[in-house]
Amino acid sequence: ELMGANAFSALPELSRRGERFDIIYLDPPYTVDEIFHPVMETLGSLPLLKEDGIVVIRTKKEKEMADTYGSLEKYRDKVYGMSRAHFYRQKKEETEESA
Repeated sequence: ELMGANAFSALPELSRRGERFDIIYLDPPYTVDEIFHPVMETLGSLPLLKEDGIVVIRTKKEKEMADTYGSLEKYRDKVYGMSRAHFYRQKKEETEESA
């Protein structure tokens, strides 16, 4: 399915419809630097990933991304030539150990 909408309207619509994904891959234009953090904040605020799903966002290799965005936490990043892929997954909930 193709959606003719920007990420900031499409993501909430997908969430409202109950859509869940194994992989969400983002490759925003490098020339629009101000989009990277807001789109990740939006993703981190919506339940769009399946239980073991991941989000990958591609940036310039120099671009720093936060360790967490809402419910998402970074678990890896990898440089590929002139770009960097940042990998996020749902934060693991802390479990209390009973004695």
